[in-house]
Amino acid sequence: MSTVQLTDYTDKIIIAHTYPKPGMIAQLNTLIRKMKKVWEAGNETVAVYNSINSGEPQITTVPRLKAGLKELDPSYRKPFNERYNAIYGEDA
Repeated sequence: MSTVQLTDYTDKIIIAHTYPKPGMIAQLNTLIRKMKKVWEAGNETVAVYNSINSGEPQITTVPRLKAGLKELDPSYRKPFNERYNAIYGEDA
């Protein structure tokens, strides 16, 4: 589900942990697969990790900011929801 190789490192990253409610892991995995196409359309490099062996199931997404912190500027790329709607249609 990642858009980047595990060893493709960068100095700046953002780590987000998502803990789905019981029974929702399959739906979250489906959503992450959809998000991968959006990340690729925006030329984003995101590593995705699933943790199911220790503690609660979780998915960790790690956007790797190859261009540094300027990737956080709203004018750097189109907003996620615009790219998502362009790929999957309005209200998808």
